[in-house]
Amino acid sequence: MAHLQSDHQDVIVQAIENDSSTQLIVIFKNYSKLELMTKLWTPNEQGETLLILAIKRKRFNVIDLLAKKLRECVRDKKCRSLCLSTFCQIQTNDQVSIVEVMECLIDPWLLEPRKDEPLWLEFLWNCIKSSSIARQEKIDALELIGSAFLFIQVKSPSKEMWAPHHGLQCWKEAMDLRYSPGDLAIPKTPYVFTTMAAKAFVDNSEVLTLEELELLEQESSIYGSPPSWGLASSQWKFYLRVQALLVNQRIVSQVNNGPYYFHLIHLIRYGWDCNSHRHEHIRAYNICLLIFEQAKSFNSTTSSPKCIDIFVETLELMLRCFERMREQPAESPERQELTPLNVMEAIKCCTVLANLLPVPLVNDKDHNRLHRANMDAYDFVLQLLKYFPHLNKEENKQFEEYLSRFVHLDVHRGSHSLLHGAINRCMWIYESDFQRVIDLLLKLDVDPNATDRHGKTPLHLLAEKWNETRFSTYGNSAAFASLFISESLSMVFQSLVDVGGHLDQATPEGQTVISLLKIQRTKYTHQDCHFDSYMESVINTVLPLSCYCAQSLRQHGFPLDNRLPPSVKSFILRHSALKL
Repeated sequence: MAHLQSDHQDVIVQAIENDSSTQLIVIFKNYSKLELMTKLWTPNEQGETLLILAIKRKRFNVIDLLAKKLRECVRDKKCRSLCLSTFCQIQTNDQVSIVEVMECLIDPWLLEPRKDEPLWLEFLWNCIKSSSIARQEKIDALELIGSAFLFIQVKSPSKEMWAPHHGLQCWKEAMDLRYSPGDLAIPKTPYVFTTMAAKAFVDNSEVLTLEELELLEQESSIYGSPPSWGLASSQWKFYLRVQALLVNQRIVSQVNNGPYYFHLIHLIRYGWDCNSHRHEHIRAYNICLLIFEQAKSFNSTTSSPKCIDIFVETLELMLRCFERMREQPAESPERQELTPLNVMEAIKCCTVLANLLPVPLVNDKDHNRLHRANMDAYDFVLQLLKYFPHLNKEENKQFEEYLSRFVHLDVHRGSHSLLHGAINRCMWIYESDFQRVIDLLLKLDVDPNATDRHGKTPLHLLAEKWNETRFSTYGNSAAFASLFISESLSMVFQSLVDVGGHLDQATPEGQTVISLLKIQRTKYTHQDCHFDSYMESVINTVLPLSCYCAQSLRQHGFPLDNRLPPSVKSFILRHSALKL
């Protein structure tokens, strides 16, 4: 087979090493789709295509781009035939499994818009059948493509059962390969459920034999006929998707190489379906735990970062599960599952997620992920305090232990802490248990002077938004609500000061808590409103002499070099209202 031409080759390989999709986009503009397909699927001297090289190097931005480019080539009728002949030469090696290749090619996120999905999956199906990959790899690939067909949401009623039919055909071809004449049989190795998986899939088990699969085909043709459309058909399609999840679960567990995004995204969709449409809240909660069970094998260098987005979404699904359980009758099984232990388990999952994020956080996506995890953790704490106000001694000890693990991980991520998140939330939506949350966090030794990515402490947030709290939801009682919330926030402010919150700590813009409060007092004066008496006393606080010394040192340009002990240097920086 001809090797890749030297033109651009070194630049392309370097772009892959740098995980720079931007560089590749610029280079690929010089190629027609036919040339691009040839370039993408011609191996180098080591027998590796660009996609295989990117997968081996775990360059996930480039992997997504290459998969998209391949799909675009296939969508073009003029180059589809060439695509088929070159794509059928798909190869793997000792460092890249067929499951890793298929994860990139059947990634649902890359298959949008939906109209591209069937064509692309059919193309992959034909390529795998014509390829020369090893028998076991071909079986795995066909089974994964079959599952992908079953997850397709076809909107046209006339084609509603088209995708399930194709999916079952893929599985049948894989089964035929397992028992092909003249070869040693390769029966399915049943997936041994973990405790969590057993609860998530309840009484479902994977179809393991050719006879069972043929029975599925027969039933599929029955439920696919127009008279059967409706509830029965819907239940049947749901059952097929559960079968697809079981197939994926078996295959990825056998590879045992970390969580796979293509499987996680279908698990979370399964969970949302169970919670929102099928009202199976217990099952949905256990699906969440199953997802986080797979998070334990996440590796920041070898696992797709998109998996983290699924873990974040899973926390939100857990929250909705608890809300739905709370709405059920007191004696119902769903309500009985709403226990302190289960809510604490959700807080543990927040800690698992925080552990997956880099230290320090490196980009906006990671900051946003931590922010969402903080908000979910805050909501779980609120739920625990609201639904179970009287925990016994053992439960309370366990609760504080789980929460302590999260907050002390959280504070080292270089972003806002759970305390910041709680303060931000209360300025928009006041909760009656808010003070209890703050007291609990301070009891766990959360640093009141920790700064967010903008250099602000929780006291800065309270001070700068003191006059912006929203009361529109209180209607005619807005005045009373305003007074009540103002007094409550004043108590929170005092709690932070009492545990050592600094009033003269400056933001990068040079604003201290006191200077921000002075601005807010001016606004109150203009509005002819009474300013909080405690906040007035804060403005007039006489600071310790050490704080004034720190300000004087900065104002006189005292060098903050290595001659100063780190603790002294840090103190001066915190207590001087000058830009760095």
